[in-house]
Amino acid sequence: MRTTVPFFLRLAAAAVALLSSDGARAYAARDFEARVRPLLVAKCQECHGDKVAEAGLRLDSRRAVLAGGDEGPVVVPGDTTKSRLIAAVRHAGDIGMPPTGRLTDAEIAVLESWVAAGVPWSGPGGDDDAAPPSRAEDMAQRIAAARASHWSFTPPARHAAPDLAPTFPPDLRAAWQAAPIDRFIAAGLTTAGVMPSPPAAPRDLYRRLHFDLTGLPPAAADADAFSKNPSEEAYLALVERLLASREHAEHWARKWLDLARYADTMGYAFDNQDNRYPFAWTYRDWVVDALHRDLPYDRFVTLQLAADRVDPPAPPADLAALGFLTVGRTFLGNTHDIIDDRIDLVTRGLLGLTVACGRCHDHKYEPISAADYYGLYGIFASCRVPEELPVIGPAPAGPEADAFATKLAALEAAVTDHEASGRAVSRPRSQLPLLARLGGDAGGAVKLQVRVSSRPPTVAVAVTVTVAPGVRFVRLIVGVASLVLPSALEVPVSEPAETETVGVPATDQLRVWVVTLPAASVARTTSSWLPEASPL
Repeated sequence: MRTTVPFFLRLAAAAVALLSSDGARAYAARDFEARVRPLLVAKCQECHGDKVAEAGLRLDSRRAVLAGGDEGPVVVPGDTTKSRLIAAVRHAGDIGMPPTGRLTDAEIAVLESWVAAGVPWSGPGGDDDAAPPSRAEDMAQRIAAARASHWSFTPPARHAAPDLAPTFPPDLRAAWQAAPIDRFIAAGLTTAGVMPSPPAAPRDLYRRLHFDLTGLPPAAADADAFSKNPSEEAYLALVERLLASREHAEHWARKWLDLARYADTMGYAFDNQDNRYPFAWTYRDWVVDALHRDLPYDRFVTLQLAADRVDPPAPPADLAALGFLTVGRTFLGNTHDIIDDRIDLVTRGLLGLTVACGRCHDHKYEPISAADYYGLYGIFASCRVPEELPVIGPAPAGPEADAFATKLAALEAAVTDHEASGRAVSRPRSQLPLLARLGGDAGGAVKLQVRVSSRPPTVAVAVTVTVAPGVRFVRLIVGVASLVLPSALEVPVSEPAETETVGVPATDQLRVWVVTLPAASVARTTSSWLPEASPL
C-alpha cells in the first residue's frame, strides 16, 4: 500500500534540514574563527603567509590552502588520511611541521576536525574574498614597495635645517643656530627632552678630535699648546691636519675592513693548504691609501668589484682592490659556499640587503627572489682567482726585501748557467748518441732494438728486448746522462717485450740499461737492479 506524505510535512522537513544546514555552517564559522584561524596565525602563517610563502605554500586563505604549494595540494577536504598537511603536523612522515616543535594533541585535533569538515573558512580569506596574488605578483608588489620606502633604494634628499625650539636655552641659541647640522642635533635633543652639554674645555676638545678622527691620543705637549691658544683658527687648522693624516685613513679603514670581513687567514684550509693569505696586506693597504687620497666612493666600490675589467684599465696597484672579494673564507674548498659568502658580502655591504636567504627560497622579508640570487651566483661562478697573482708593484724596501733579491738573483743565475751548459752539449736530434749496456747475467741472451723519434722538446725512445731461454725477468732503464728516468718495466719473459715510449730531454745523451734476471736470481731485491758499471 502506498502512503502519501502530506505536502505540509515535506515542507516542514525541508525547513528543518535548511535550518540544520545553516546552523552547521554557522557553527563551523564560529569554530574556525575561535580555534582554527588563531592556530594558523600563531603556528603557520609566519612562514606560509602573505609576506613569506616557503615552498610556495600559503595558509592565509581557503584558495591558497586548496591550491597547495610547489609539490601540489596539501589538503583533501573531508579526508584527513590523504591530507599531507595533517601528516606534517602529526610528524608522521619525512616532514614535521611546524619546525620549531610538534603541536599539542588538542591543536592537531582542531586541524583534523577542520579538514574533515571540508576546510570551512569564514571572513577574510574565504571564498568570497579576492584571490591572493601569485608569487610573481607578490614579488612585484614587494619590489615596488621597497623602491618607495627601503632606505637603500631611495635617493638622498636634502632637508631644510629645522629652527630651534622656543624652549631651547637662550644663552645657547646663538652658538647652536650657526651651523645647519647643529640645528638638526638640537631638534633631536629637544624631542628627547635632553639639554645640550656645556662647551668642552680646550684640552678636552683637542683630545676628542684626535680620538674621533684618528683613534689615537694626542701628545700631551700638543694638547697643552692648544689649551693656551684655543682660537677658532687653531681649531679649524687642527681638524684639517687630522683629516689629511694617514692615521685618519687607517682609523676609518678599519671600519671598512670589518665590513669586508678582512683577515690574514682563510679559516679552515683543505688538502694540506696553507691557511694564510700572504698578500692580504696589499688589500688592507690599498683601502688605507684610497681613503688617504680621497678616492671617490663610486670609484672605490667599482675597483673592489671589477678592477681587472674596468676600461680604461686600472693601474696595476689598483688590482689589490679585488681583495674585497678574494680575502675571505674558503669553506674547505666548497665552491658554492665561497660564492654564497661573496654574494652576502656584496649585497649586505653595498646594498643594505640580506640576499643570501635566496639560496633556498624567495626571501622572507627583502624583495629578493631565488632567481635574483642565482643571477648573482652565475656572475660570481664565472670568475676565478688566478693561481699566480698579478704583480702590483715593487716590493717594499728593507732587509727582508734585500735578502729576497739576493737569493732570487742567485737562483736566476743558476738557471741561466744550466741552460747554457745544456745548449753547449746539445746536438741535432738525429745525431744523438745512443749508449747501451747489458747487465747482470745476460751475456749473449739479450738483443736490443732501439727506436728514437724526435718530438720537440723531447726525444721518444722505444726499446724492444728479445731474450734467450732461461731468462725469467728483464728490467730496463731509459735515461739521460744527467738523470736516470727508469721505465719501471719488469715483465716475465715469454715473448719479446716492448717498453712504453719514454720522453727524455733532447739536449742530453740518451742512455739505456738492460738487466736480465735468470731463473736462479728472481728473488733479487729491487734495490740492486741498477748496473753499477757505466754505460758504454
